[in-house]
Amino acid sequence: MEKGALGIQGWVWRGCFVFLFASWIWAEPVRPRFPRYIYLTWTYRDTAHTMTVHYLTFAPTSSTEIYYALHSSKSLRGYSFHQYGFQRRLANLPRFVHTLELTHLRPNTVYYFRVGSSQGGFSGEKKFRTLAEGKFSLCFVVGGDMGSGAKARRLCKVAASYDPMFAVIGGDIAYADGRVSAYREWDRWLELWTSTMITTEGCLIPVIVAIGNHEVRKYFYLISSGRAPFYFGYFYQSPQGRSYFVRVFGESGVLFILDSGHIFSHNGVQLEWMRRTMEKYAHFPHRFAVYHVPLYPSHRGFYRRSSRRGRKYWLPLFDRFHLHACFEHHDHTLKRTKLLRGNRVVRRGGTLYLGDGSWGRGGRSAKKRWYLSTSMSRRHFWLVQASSKYTLFQAIGLENKVLDSVRLSH
Repeated sequence: MEKGALGIQGWVWRGCFVFLFASWIWAEPVRPRFPRYIYLTWTYRDTAHTMTVHYLTFAPTSSTEIYYALHSSKSLRGYSFHQYGFQRRLANLPRFVHTLELTHLRPNTVYYFRVGSSQGGFSGEKKFRTLAEGKFSLCFVVGGDMGSGAKARRLCKVAASYDPMFAVIGGDIAYADGRVSAYREWDRWLELWTSTMITTEGCLIPVIVAIGNHEVRKYFYLISSGRAPFYFGYFYQSPQGRSYFVRVFGESGVLFILDSGHIFSHNGVQLEWMRRTMEKYAHFPHRFAVYHVPLYPSHRGFYRRSSRRGRKYWLPLFDRFHLHACFEHHDHTLKRTKLLRGNRVVRRGGTLYLGDGSWGRGGRSAKKRWYLSTSMSRRHFWLVQASSKYTLFQAIGLENKVLDSVRLSH
Protein backbone atom coordinates (compact mmCIF):
# COMPACT_ATOMS: atom_id res chain seq x y z
CA MET A 1 0.00 0.00 0.00
CA GLU A 2 1.28 3.45 -0.84
CA LYS A 3 2.47 5.81 1.85
CA GLY A 4 -0.33 8.33 1.16
CA ALA A 5 -2.96 5.63 1.52
CA LEU A 6 -1.48 4.61 4.87
CA GLY A 7 -1.71 8.23 6.02
CA ILE A 8 -5.33 8.50 5.00
CA GLN A 9 -6.13 5.19 6.69
CA GLY A 10 -4.49 6.41 9.88
CA TRP A 11 -6.56 9.57 9.89
CA VAL A 12 -9.72 7.53 9.34
CA TRP A 13 -8.91 5.26 12.28
CA ARG A 14 -8.13 8.24 14.52
CA GLY A 15 -11.34 9.95 13.40
CA CYS A 16 -13.37 6.84 14.23
CA PHE A 17 -11.73 6.66 17.66
CA VAL A 18 -12.52 10.31 18.41
CA PHE A 19 -16.14 9.85 17.27
CA LEU A 20 -16.61 6.73 19.40
CA PHE A 21 -14.98 8.35 22.42
CA ALA A 22 -17.20 11.43 22.09
CA SER A 23 -20.26 9.23 21.67
CA TRP A 24 -19.32 7.36 24.84
CA ILE A 25 -18.88 10.61 26.77
CA TRP A 26 -22.32 11.98 25.80
CA ALA A 27 -24.25 8.71 25.70
CA GLU A 28 -26.93 8.02 28.29
CA PRO A 29 -25.87 5.63 31.08
CA VAL A 30 -26.06 1.87 30.79
CA ARG A 31 -28.74 1.69 33.52
CA PRO A 32 -31.27 4.33 32.43
CA ARG A 33 -33.91 3.22 34.96
CA PHE A 34 -31.64 3.49 37.99
CA PRO A 35 -32.47 6.37 40.41
CA ARG A 36 -30.27 9.46 40.04
CA TYR A 37 -30.07 12.91 41.61
CA ILE A 38 -32.06 12.32 44.80
CA TYR A 39 -33.20 15.61 46.32
CA LEU A 40 -35.80 17.02 48.71
CA THR A 41 -38.47 19.72 48.59
CA TRP A 42 -41.75 20.36 50.38
CA THR A 43 -45.05 20.18 48.53
CA TYR A 44 -46.97 21.40 51.56
CA ARG A 45 -46.49 24.37 53.87
CA ASP A 46 -45.97 22.07 56.89
CA THR A 47 -42.23 21.30 57.19
CA ALA A 48 -42.41 19.35 60.47
CA HIS A 49 -44.60 16.43 59.36
CA THR A 50 -43.98 16.20 55.60
CA MET A 51 -41.16 15.77 53.11
CA THR A 52 -41.20 15.37 49.33
CA VAL A 53 -38.50 13.14 47.83
CA HIS A 54 -37.60 13.37 44.14
CA TYR A 55 -35.26 11.48 41.85
CA LEU A 56 -34.67 11.13 38.12
CA THR A 57 -34.44 8.20 35.76
CA PHE A 58 -33.53 8.36 32.09
CA ALA A 59 -36.25 5.88 31.08
CA PRO A 60 -39.73 5.09 32.46
CA THR A 61 -40.03 2.52 35.23
CA SER A 62 -42.80 0.18 36.30
CA SER A 63 -43.20 2.01 39.63
CA THR A 64 -41.93 4.80 41.87
CA GLU A 65 -41.22 3.52 45.39
CA ILE A 66 -39.65 4.48 48.69
CA TYR A 67 -38.74 2.34 51.67
CA TYR A 68 -38.11 4.33 54.84
CA ALA A 69 -37.73 3.97 58.59
CA LEU A 70 -36.43 5.61 61.76
CA HIS A 71 -33.38 3.37 61.61
CA SER A 72 -30.79 2.39 59.04
CA SER A 73 -31.17 -0.90 57.19
CA LYS A 74 -28.96 -2.96 54.89
CA SER A 75 -31.95 -4.45 53.05
CA LEU A 76 -35.33 -3.24 51.84
CA ARG A 77 -37.09 -5.67 54.14
CA GLY A 78 -35.57 -3.94 57.14
CA TYR A 79 -37.49 -0.69 56.60
CA SER A 80 -40.72 -0.06 58.50
CA PHE A 81 -42.62 1.85 55.80
CA HIS A 82 -43.17 1.49 52.08
CA GLN A 83 -44.93 3.92 49.78
CA TYR A 84 -45.60 4.46 46.07
CA GLY A 85 -45.29 7.79 44.29
CA PHE A 86 -45.72 8.97 40.72
CA GLN A 87 -43.51 9.78 37.74
CA ARG A 88 -43.81 12.42 35.02
CA ARG A 89 -41.97 12.62 31.72
CA LEU A 90 -40.43 16.03 31.27
CA ALA A 91 -41.28 17.68 27.93
CA ASN A 92 -40.91 14.51 25.83
CA LEU A 93 -37.28 14.19 26.96
CA PRO A 94 -35.48 11.07 28.22
CA ARG A 95 -35.94 12.46 31.75
CA PHE A 96 -38.52 11.05 34.14
CA VAL A 97 -39.10 12.85 37.44
CA HIS A 98 -40.21 10.61 40.29
CA THR A 99 -41.98 12.19 43.25
CA LEU A 100 -42.89 10.73 46.64
CA GLU A 101 -44.89 12.83 49.11
CA LEU A 102 -44.34 11.64 52.68
CA THR A 103 -46.81 12.78 55.33
CA HIS A 104 -47.54 12.09 59.03
CA LEU A 105 -43.83 12.17 59.84
CA ARG A 106 -42.40 12.84 63.29
CA PRO A 107 -41.02 16.34 63.87
CA ASN A 108 -37.27 16.88 64.30
CA THR A 109 -36.58 13.26 63.39
CA VAL A 110 -34.06 11.56 61.12
CA TYR A 111 -35.52 9.19 58.51
CA TYR A 112 -33.48 6.70 56.49
CA PHE A 113 -34.68 5.72 53.02
CA ARG A 114 -34.05 4.15 49.62
CA VAL A 115 -35.88 4.93 46.38
CA GLY A 116 -36.32 3.17 43.07
CA SER A 117 -38.18 0.22 41.57
CA SER A 118 -37.78 -3.51 41.09
CA GLN A 119 -37.32 -2.85 37.38
CA GLY A 120 -34.56 -0.26 37.67
CA GLY A 121 -33.07 -1.08 41.05
CA PHE A 122 -32.94 0.86 44.30
CA SER A 123 -30.62 3.62 45.43
CA GLY A 124 -28.17 3.46 48.25
CA GLU A 125 -29.45 4.59 51.62
CA LYS A 126 -30.04 8.31 52.15
CA LYS A 127 -31.44 10.22 55.11
CA PHE A 128 -33.17 13.48 56.00
CA ARG A 129 -34.29 15.29 59.13
CA THR A 130 -37.75 16.83 59.49
CA LEU A 131 -38.01 20.26 61.05
CA ALA A 132 -39.26 20.75 64.59
CA GLU A 133 -42.72 21.96 65.55
CA GLY A 134 -43.56 24.70 68.02
CA LYS A 135 -40.99 27.45 68.63
CA PHE A 136 -37.33 26.82 67.90
CA SER A 137 -34.26 28.56 66.48
CA LEU A 138 -34.01 28.59 62.70
CA CYS A 139 -30.86 28.14 60.62
CA PHE A 140 -30.96 28.29 56.83
CA VAL A 141 -28.97 29.49 53.82
CA VAL A 142 -30.28 31.58 50.96
CA GLY A 143 -28.91 32.86 47.66
CA GLY A 144 -29.51 32.73 43.94
CA ASP A 145 -28.07 33.06 40.44
CA MET A 146 -26.11 29.83 40.67
CA GLY A 147 -25.26 27.88 37.54
CA SER A 148 -23.19 24.73 37.89
CA GLY A 149 -19.65 26.07 37.76
CA ALA A 150 -16.74 25.56 40.13
CA LYS A 151 -17.54 28.62 42.25
CA ALA A 152 -21.16 27.54 42.77
CA ARG A 153 -19.91 24.11 43.81
CA ARG A 154 -17.46 25.61 46.31
CA LEU A 155 -20.15 27.80 47.84
CA CYS A 156 -22.50 24.80 48.14
CA LYS A 157 -19.85 22.91 50.10
CA VAL A 158 -19.32 25.89 52.38
CA ALA A 159 -23.09 26.32 52.85
CA ALA A 160 -23.57 22.66 53.75
CA SER A 161 -20.83 22.87 56.40
CA TYR A 162 -23.13 25.12 58.48
CA ASP A 163 -25.72 22.31 58.74
CA PRO A 164 -28.67 24.42 57.61
CA MET A 165 -32.16 23.04 58.13
CA PHE A 166 -32.98 23.95 54.54
CA ALA A 167 -31.69 26.03 51.63
CA VAL A 168 -33.50 28.71 49.64
CA ILE A 169 -32.67 29.58 46.02
CA GLY A 170 -34.02 32.85 44.69
CA GLY A 171 -34.14 31.90 41.02
CA ASP A 172 -31.74 31.60 38.06
CA ILE A 173 -30.72 28.08 38.97
CA ALA A 174 -29.28 26.15 36.02
CA TYR A 175 -29.40 28.96 33.43
CA ALA A 176 -31.33 26.88 30.92
CA ASP A 177 -33.89 29.63 30.14
CA GLY A 178 -36.72 27.11 30.08
CA ARG A 179 -35.32 25.62 26.85
CA VAL A 180 -36.08 21.91 26.54
CA SER A 181 -32.91 21.41 24.51
CA ALA A 182 -30.84 22.56 27.51
CA TYR A 183 -31.87 19.69 29.76
CA ARG A 184 -28.25 18.65 30.33
CA GLU A 185 -27.68 21.98 32.07
CA TRP A 186 -30.16 20.74 34.64
CA ASP A 187 -28.33 17.39 34.83
CA ARG A 188 -25.18 19.29 35.72
CA TRP A 189 -26.93 21.41 38.32
CA LEU A 190 -28.67 18.44 39.92
CA GLU A 191 -25.38 16.57 40.12
CA LEU A 192 -23.80 19.59 41.81
CA TRP A 193 -26.65 20.00 44.29
CA THR A 194 -27.11 16.36 45.25
CA SER A 195 -23.38 15.75 45.69
CA THR A 196 -22.66 18.79 47.86
CA MET A 197 -25.74 19.84 49.85
CA ILE A 198 -25.43 17.27 52.61
CA THR A 199 -25.04 18.13 56.31
CA THR A 200 -22.16 16.93 58.47
CA GLU A 201 -24.70 14.48 59.93
CA GLY A 202 -25.15 13.02 56.44
CA CYS A 203 -28.68 14.35 55.85
CA LEU A 204 -29.84 15.71 52.50
CA ILE A 205 -30.72 19.41 52.75
CA PRO A 206 -34.23 20.29 51.50
CA VAL A 207 -34.46 23.11 48.98
CA ILE A 208 -37.09 25.82 48.49
CA VAL A 209 -36.93 27.45 45.07
CA ALA A 210 -38.28 30.76 43.76
CA ILE A 211 -38.59 31.32 40.04
CA GLY A 212 -36.24 33.62 38.10
CA ASN A 213 -36.04 34.93 34.56
CA HIS A 214 -33.58 32.19 33.50
CA GLU A 215 -36.17 29.50 34.33
CA VAL A 216 -38.62 30.90 31.80
CA ARG A 217 -39.03 30.71 28.01
CA LYS A 218 -39.90 34.00 26.34
CA TYR A 219 -43.12 32.74 24.76
CA PHE A 220 -46.14 34.29 26.42
CA TYR A 221 -48.68 32.13 24.60
CA LEU A 222 -47.53 29.04 26.49
CA ILE A 223 -49.17 27.95 29.74
CA SER A 224 -47.06 28.37 32.88
CA SER A 225 -45.73 24.79 32.93
CA GLY A 226 -44.74 25.10 29.27
CA ARG A 227 -42.90 28.37 29.82
CA ALA A 228 -40.92 26.99 32.78
CA PRO A 229 -40.91 23.20 32.28
CA PHE A 230 -37.95 22.43 34.52
CA TYR A 231 -38.99 24.70 37.38
CA PHE A 232 -42.47 23.18 37.64
CA GLY A 233 -41.38 19.70 36.56
CA TYR A 234 -38.44 19.21 38.89
CA PHE A 235 -39.55 20.91 42.10
CA TYR A 236 -43.34 20.33 42.41
CA GLN A 237 -43.71 22.88 45.23
CA SER A 238 -47.32 23.73 44.45
CA PRO A 239 -49.82 21.09 43.26
CA GLN A 240 -51.87 24.00 41.86
CA GLY A 241 -49.01 24.88 39.50
CA ARG A 242 -48.30 28.25 41.11
CA SER A 243 -44.90 29.91 41.34
CA TYR A 244 -45.86 31.64 44.61
CA PHE A 245 -46.51 29.77 47.86
CA VAL A 246 -45.64 29.75 51.56
CA ARG A 247 -43.58 27.52 53.85
CA VAL A 248 -44.09 27.45 57.62
CA PHE A 249 -41.44 26.45 60.16
CA GLY A 250 -43.28 25.32 63.28
CA GLU A 251 -44.51 28.40 65.12
CA SER A 252 -41.17 30.14 64.65
CA GLY A 253 -41.03 31.45 61.13
CA VAL A 254 -42.71 31.80 57.77
CA LEU A 255 -41.24 32.28 54.29
CA PHE A 256 -43.26 33.75 51.42
CA ILE A 257 -41.94 32.58 48.05
CA LEU A 258 -42.96 35.08 45.36
CA ASP A 259 -42.88 35.45 41.59
CA SER A 260 -41.43 38.80 40.49
CA GLY A 261 -43.31 38.90 37.20
CA HIS A 262 -41.96 35.84 35.37
CA ILE A 263 -45.12 33.70 35.24
CA PHE A 264 -47.50 35.69 37.45
CA SER A 265 -47.56 39.48 37.60
CA HIS A 266 -46.83 41.45 40.76
CA ASN A 267 -50.50 42.33 41.12
CA GLY A 268 -53.64 40.31 40.34
CA VAL A 269 -54.16 36.86 41.86
CA GLN A 270 -50.69 36.76 43.41
CA LEU A 271 -51.23 40.05 45.22
CA GLU A 272 -54.61 38.93 46.59
CA TRP A 273 -53.00 35.71 47.81
CA MET A 274 -50.22 37.72 49.46
CA ARG A 275 -52.73 39.87 51.39
CA ARG A 276 -54.58 36.85 52.75
CA THR A 277 -51.52 34.76 53.53
CA MET A 278 -49.40 37.49 55.12
CA GLU A 279 -52.30 38.46 57.36
CA LYS A 280 -52.72 34.83 58.43
CA TYR A 281 -49.10 34.58 59.57
CA ALA A 282 -48.65 38.13 60.86
CA HIS A 283 -48.21 36.85 64.43
CA PHE A 284 -45.20 34.65 63.60
CA PRO A 285 -41.97 35.89 65.22
CA HIS A 286 -39.86 35.62 62.03
CA ARG A 287 -41.32 36.69 58.67
CA PHE A 288 -39.31 36.57 55.45
CA ALA A 289 -39.90 36.76 51.70
CA VAL A 290 -37.80 35.54 48.77
CA TYR A 291 -38.09 36.45 45.08
CA HIS A 292 -35.82 37.12 42.14
CA VAL A 293 -35.89 40.71 40.84
CA PRO A 294 -35.01 43.22 43.60
CA LEU A 295 -37.14 46.10 44.75
CA TYR A 296 -33.87 47.77 45.73
CA PRO A 297 -31.28 46.83 43.09
CA SER A 298 -27.54 47.20 43.63
CA HIS A 299 -26.42 47.02 39.99
CA ARG A 300 -29.34 47.65 37.65
CA GLY A 301 -31.35 50.86 37.55
CA PHE A 302 -33.66 51.80 40.42
CA TYR A 303 -36.47 52.70 38.01
CA ARG A 304 -36.50 49.56 35.88
CA ARG A 305 -40.01 48.25 35.32
CA SER A 306 -39.95 45.11 37.47
CA SER A 307 -38.36 46.88 40.45
CA ARG A 308 -40.88 49.74 40.19
CA ARG A 309 -43.80 47.29 40.08
CA GLY A 310 -42.43 45.46 43.11
CA ARG A 311 -42.26 48.67 45.10
CA LYS A 312 -45.71 49.76 43.90
CA TYR A 313 -47.61 46.56 44.68
CA TRP A 314 -45.57 44.64 47.24
CA LEU A 315 -43.92 47.28 49.39
CA PRO A 316 -47.18 48.34 51.12
CA LEU A 317 -47.75 44.72 52.19
CA PHE A 318 -44.16 44.24 53.34
CA ASP A 319 -44.55 47.36 55.50
CA ARG A 320 -48.06 46.56 56.74
CA PHE A 321 -47.13 43.06 57.92
CA HIS A 322 -43.59 44.09 58.93
CA LEU A 323 -41.47 41.53 57.16
CA HIS A 324 -38.10 41.32 58.86
CA ALA A 325 -36.08 40.56 55.72
CA CYS A 326 -36.61 40.12 52.00
CA PHE A 327 -34.09 38.12 49.98
CA GLU A 328 -33.53 39.59 46.53
CA HIS A 329 -31.39 38.43 43.60
CA HIS A 330 -30.83 39.01 39.87
CA ASP A 331 -28.03 41.62 40.05
CA HIS A 332 -25.10 39.23 40.81
CA THR A 333 -23.69 41.34 43.64
CA LEU A 334 -23.64 41.39 47.43
CA LYS A 335 -25.88 44.01 49.02
CA ARG A 336 -27.57 44.91 52.28
CA THR A 337 -29.94 47.83 52.56
CA LYS A 338 -30.53 50.07 55.52
CA LEU A 339 -33.77 49.47 57.42
CA LEU A 340 -36.50 50.67 55.06
CA ARG A 341 -40.17 51.46 55.48
CA GLY A 342 -42.40 53.40 53.10
CA ASN A 343 -39.45 53.66 50.69
CA ARG A 344 -37.53 55.63 53.33
CA VAL A 345 -34.69 54.89 55.72
CA VAL A 346 -35.90 54.33 59.30
CA ARG A 347 -34.09 53.69 62.57
CA ARG A 348 -36.38 50.86 63.71
CA GLY A 349 -39.42 48.93 62.57
CA GLY A 350 -38.23 48.58 58.98
CA THR A 351 -37.31 45.74 56.63
CA LEU A 352 -33.88 44.62 55.47
CA TYR A 353 -33.41 43.81 51.79
CA LEU A 354 -30.55 41.36 51.32
CA GLY A 355 -29.05 40.10 48.08
CA ASP A 356 -28.33 40.31 45.29
CA GLY A 357 -27.90 36.80 43.93
CA SER A 358 -24.31 35.73 43.43
CA TRP A 359 -24.24 32.08 44.54
CA GLY A 360 -21.95 31.20 41.63
CA ARG A 361 -22.54 33.93 39.06
CA GLY A 362 -20.89 37.28 39.73
CA GLY A 363 -18.56 39.90 38.38
CA ARG A 364 -20.99 42.82 38.13
CA SER A 365 -20.25 46.23 39.56
CA ALA A 366 -22.05 47.22 42.76
CA LYS A 367 -23.47 50.74 43.00
CA LYS A 368 -23.56 53.12 45.98
CA ARG A 369 -27.11 54.34 46.60
CA TRP A 370 -29.07 56.11 49.32
CA TYR A 371 -30.75 52.94 50.53
CA LEU A 372 -27.65 50.70 50.65
CA SER A 373 -25.49 50.01 53.70
CA THR A 374 -23.29 47.49 51.90
CA SER A 375 -22.69 46.77 48.23
CA MET A 376 -19.80 44.88 46.67
CA SER A 377 -19.01 42.52 43.81
CA ARG A 378 -18.48 39.29 45.75
CA ARG A 379 -19.87 35.77 45.34
CA HIS A 380 -21.65 34.61 48.47
CA PHE A 381 -24.74 33.19 50.13
CA TRP A 382 -26.57 34.47 53.20
CA LEU A 383 -26.56 32.43 56.42
CA VAL A 384 -29.61 33.19 58.58
CA GLN A 385 -29.77 32.25 62.25
CA ALA A 386 -33.01 33.30 63.95
CA SER A 387 -33.70 32.88 67.66
CA SER A 388 -36.28 34.29 70.07
CA LYS A 389 -33.99 37.23 70.93
CA TYR A 390 -32.39 38.17 67.60
CA THR A 391 -31.76 37.24 63.97
CA LEU A 392 -28.22 37.19 62.63
CA PHE A 393 -27.65 37.61 58.89
CA GLN A 394 -24.17 36.82 57.56
CA ALA A 395 -22.92 36.94 53.98
CA ILE A 396 -20.45 34.05 53.57
CA GLY A 397 -17.94 34.08 50.73
CA LEU A 398 -15.97 31.51 48.74
CA GLU A 399 -13.27 31.19 51.40
CA ASN A 400 -15.82 30.66 54.18
CA LYS A 401 -15.25 34.16 55.50
CA VAL A 402 -17.93 36.58 56.68
CA LEU A 403 -18.15 39.38 54.11
CA ASP A 404 -20.98 41.29 55.78
CA SER A 405 -23.08 40.87 58.90
CA VAL A 406 -26.04 42.46 60.64
CA ARG A 407 -28.00 41.52 63.75
CA LEU A 408 -31.64 42.44 64.35
CA SER A 409 -32.92 42.33 67.93
CA HIS A 410 -36.53 41.39 68.63
